[in-house]
Amino acid sequence: MAVEAELLASLLQDTPAPESRLLSACLQFRVSLEEVEPLVLPPWALDTAFPSREVFFSCLSLEDCFQQWPPQAETGGFPGTVRNRGGGIFFGEFGKTSSDGLPLFQQRSVCSFSCRWAQLLDGTVLARLMSSDLSGLCLHRLMVPERFRATQALLTALRRVLWSPRYAWIFPAWHQHRMALVSWLGKELGFGALWAEKVVPFLPIEPFFPGP
Repeated sequence: MAVEAELLASLLQDTPAPESRLLSACLQFRVSLEEVEPLVLPPWALDTAFPSREVFFSCLSLEDCFQQWPPQAETGGFPGTVRNRGGGIFFGEFGKTSSDGLPLFQQRSVCSFSCRWAQLLDGTVLARLMSSDLSGLCLHRLMVPERFRATQALLTALRRVLWSPRYAWIFPAWHQHRMALVSWLGKELGFGALWAEKVVPFLPIEPFFPGP
């Protein structure tokens, strides 16, 4: 927390290759990707957890909803957001345009007509389920659209930092274990240095799903 302001300032610079900035910032400030993640999440007081993206969206009634963020044109609406086919859609804000009809989310006597959400590196989705519809909501004053786009870029960049054994400590523990296994398999199969130098670094961080 002592370097949070300086770290965010370095990450939000308007320069290309955000994953390179993330790597440089992690090495400079000696912080891991998991420590950077909460700093770049939208400040939405997300207080409800779902184990995965699939579980989260399966709990919602998405008919007749309005997607405030990301813009519909960037994602193809809800189908584009839910499937995340183009990549880079790791948080959003949407809900019913009115309280008529079925709520967006209903559990026992609690009904929600709008929702804000963000997906973490480990696959968990954090959400804030709200009783009001989107017509009564305003974007957080610190999260103007330009900051939204920067946040989206940084959340995507967290998943694209190139792996290297030299700074494996910045990656989540489950990814370190996975990469060690992949490296060992390549060695056992006789792929040699080419596997470790040209293939392994480009494997993306995949969500961690613990066993039952």
